[in-house]
Amino acid sequence: NCTWTMVGEAEMVKQNKAYSEIVELLKLNNNAMAVKEIVSYFVDKGEKESTVRWRLSEMLKRDILYSDNRGVYKINNIL
Repeated sequence: NCTWTMVGEAEMVKQNKAYSEIVELLKLNNNAMAVKEIVSYFVDKGEKESTVRWRLSEMLKRDILYSDNRGVYKINNIL
């Protein structure tokens, strides 16, 4: 059951362009960025700050991303 959940989450990331863009940004930045850096990047591209922060929180809830004790976001190992 756990395996199916992980595969399902990974598949969901592939299908969701907004989530994929966040994952790609993290990959380009050695899989470690502060939330302010991520938000700033997407705000500069015309996104609303609240939307980006909501996406990040959803990605944390779905275990797509995790945050270390310093508030640095990273891609979960299942991807």
